[in-house]
Order: sequence, then C-alpha cells, then structure tokens
Amino acid sequence: MKLSIRALRWGAAGLFLLMLHAPADADPYVIGPEDVLDISVWEHPELSMTTRVDQEGFLVLPPIGDVRASGRTPNDLARHLEDVLQTFLRQRVQVTVTVTGYNSRRIHVTGAVGLPGRYSFAKIPQLLEVLGTAGGPSPTADLARVRVLHTEEGETTSVTVDLDRALQTGDLSSLPVLRSGDVVYVPSRAEQAGLAVPGDQGVAYVLGAVARPGAVHVGDGLALTRLMAVVGGTVPGADLHEIRIAAENEDGAGPWMIVADLEELLESGDEGPPVRAGELVFVPPRNQGPFNIARGAFFEVMGVSRDLLNLVVIGDYLSGR
Repeated sequence: MKLSIRALRWGAAGLFLLMLHAPADADPYVIGPEDVLDISVWEHPELSMTTRVDQEGFLVLPPIGDVRASGRTPNDLARHLEDVLQTFLRQRVQVTVTVTGYNSRRIHVTGAVGLPGRYSFAKIPQLLEVLGTAGGPSPTADLARVRVLHTEEGETTSVTVDLDRALQTGDLSSLPVLRSGDVVYVPSRAEQAGLAVPGDQGVAYVLGAVARPGAVHVGDGLALTRLMAVVGGTVPGADLHEIRIAAENEDGAGPWMIVADLEELLESGDEGPPVRAGELVFVPPRNQGPFNIARGAFFEVMGVSRDLLNLVVIGDYLSGR
C-alpha cells in the first residue's frame, strides 16, 4: 500500500472534524462588544442597517443616537428600539435584531493546528470542538501539552492540558471550560528537536513544496523521513521521487547532492539518508521547470552556503530540461 506524508497530514484533522458537537444552548444569546448586528425596521428601510457594537457596548442608530446594546438579548434590544422609535415616529414599528458576527465570543487558536486564527462562536464550545473548527491538530502536534491562556483584569493565567490522555481514557471532565478571549496553543513535538530559528547551530534547511519550510534542528543527524515529518510533510504538487539533499563533502572537496525517492522510502520502511547540520533539503514541485529562488534574501535570512544553494538550483534546472 502506498503511503505518502501528504496523506498523513489530514488524518488528525479529519478525526477532530468528526467529533460530536455540543447540543445547542437553550439560553438566549447576550450581545457583547464588537458583535455585528443586523437591524431591520419593518416598512422603514431608511432605518434598517448593519452595525457593530463598540467597545463600550453601544451602537449608533440614526436618528436616535447612542443605544446600549451590550448585556441585552437580540429580542430585548428589538423591543427597546421599538419603544424608542415609536416615540420618535409617532407610530408603532416592528424591529428585528439578528446577530451576524459573534465577535464578543472569540477564541484564538495557534500553534500546530491546520487553520490557526481567531474564531467566533454563538456559544463558546468545548476544547475538542474548538480544535476541530481550527482544522484539527497537525501531524507533529503534541496533544499532551496543550496550553490554554486566559486573561482577566490584565492578569494572564495558563493551564496545561493533557488532551492525549483525555482522548485515550475517554474522560473529558478534566478539560478546562473555555471563556471568551482565551488563547489555545497547541505545541509541536518539533519544538524539542525540530524547528529552529535562523542562525542557530546544528540545523539543516528545508525548502520547496513542504508545509513549513525553514531551519530545523537535526543534532548529529536526522533521517530524511523524520525530517519531513518535522516540517509537516509535503504539500499537493510535490515531487516525492526527486527529493534532493545538498551536502558538504567530508574531505572538503565541495558540495555534492543526493537524490532520494521519498515514496519508495516510505513503502519500504527505510528512514532514508541522514540529514546533517548545514545541509539543505529541497522538495521540488512537479512539472514546473527551474525553481527560481530569491537568493540574496534567502542567504540573508537563512545563512545557507551559496555553493549548497547553487547546487540545488542547478540540479533542478538539469532535471527540467
């Protein structure tokens, strides 16, 4: 059976997206700051509008002016607007208020997830559902060290969650209840022996059609298949049969290049050649000819040897002829 790292990238995400969602909450939604409201006034289109509640909890509705919306349900706000507009227009009106942006109930998800970002909810869900909304954990996610950060009155507290254990035991009672404004951080196992910052010692470099190109800690050497897992695998369109490793000769005679077939390695169970500090791995795209790199910017940011980089570019050019 053929297996590629690209296929593995979707396994965990798919699992989380299939998690059961919490049942709908019977409690009415309470409007908060930054929420977006659609206000419709029957037979008065000139008064209908879409507006955002400001940080102080008010909205501006001409010709009334400032109206407190925060702390009210949509139905309560609609009845209040009806009373105020009836006095102004000297006739009864019908108002409908609909929340179109639940911005007062946001969770920020970052780290090793498929789609990091800020997510808004009508009701703050459980941790599993939040991660599912963010695309699920990436293949390198460390679910035993998920962190939830909560800030209140200027003070931030942090709790570490062993989500891996909770899933194994089926006991989700230990998972923290998330609150609006919380940050969920999913660390990567690559942090312990993986991704590095430019300029670090003991790193190799991964370029091309991979999920997270950049500098990677390899220590005394890291097998090619393990290295590809650290960078999140390849992306669609990658040529798995032409992985190139540009390395310096031990005798100092100059750089040389190894071409590896990642798909064949995975099928055979072979971890592949070791990638050592200072070496460069390039995953080319399929059928795209020469791979043009902004060399000056790359040297400046990554500190890669000009000889190594030239070797990869030349190899790509020759294979594309």
